[in-house]
Amino acid sequence: MNGGEIAEKKFIATLGCLIGQRLQLLPAQSPPITIKTLETPFKQSLRPVGVFPASTTPQVIEQLTESGLVTFCKNHSIGKAGPYSKADVFINGVGYSLKYTNSSPPALINHTRRTGWEFAAQHTGASIAQLDILISDYWRLRLSGVISEDTANSDQNSPFSKHFNTLLPFLEYFAFDGTATKLSYHPANEVIEFSDPCDITTWRLLNKTQLIASLWPRLVFSIRSKKGMPSARMFSSMTVQEKASVMQWSRQLNGELKGALHVRIRH
Repeated sequence: MNGGEIAEKKFIATLGCLIGQRLQLLPAQSPPITIKTLETPFKQSLRPVGVFPASTTPQVIEQLTESGLVTFCKNHSIGKAGPYSKADVFINGVGYSLKYTNSSPPALINHTRRTGWEFAAQHTGASIAQLDILISDYWRLRLSGVISEDTANSDQNSPFSKHFNTLLPFLEYFAFDGTATKLSYHPANEVIEFSDPCDITTWRLLNKTQLIASLWPRLVFSIRSKKGMPSARMFSSMTVQEKASVMQWSRQLNGELKGALHVRIRH
């Protein structure tokens, strides 16, 4: 397991120590949560976290070695969420995505061609036409040398940085609700950020808009080739509409067809 996976499992195990107790998360005005049930996603269902021995405390969880943690989680049904689960844990039936702030930030949206963003638009009511304008601006600026492949929101020339409201529903969808082709089996309602999985004082609750707003200054957008782009065989089997959608964002550059929008989080 990597550091992020270890931290998430320790976080859920720490929650298991708190069943029946009242949990107060930052910010202070967040409503307290009395933990009655605790579950983790398993395929298309949820699996209750097993009851811990009375001697198990957050301090005990903190001291577990990686192998000890693996055994503990196996014995108490603490699993890792699958690729079609946006929530990592369910508290009282509410799904929460977990974000460990001390690990390298992952991509917010992996290389995704226009058809995937259309899928998101269909399920959110967001405007793909407004996004098309931003992509057109990206290519105009990139091909003229004003920006490079990666363009950060901190760059005053970024075509995306001043369009938070246009991108917000898309970013919320991919962070909480689904992928480019499928709605999540287990969508997340909110996010819990933490720097120490066993120290409750480092846990912070964020809703969808708060998460995206907190990440916005650190987002980097790019349009790339290969990953996210259809193979020649896949492209030939697409409908006329799907082909036109893919090509609307794509440009031939340095011998490669680039058309997959990638959004990552910078430190």
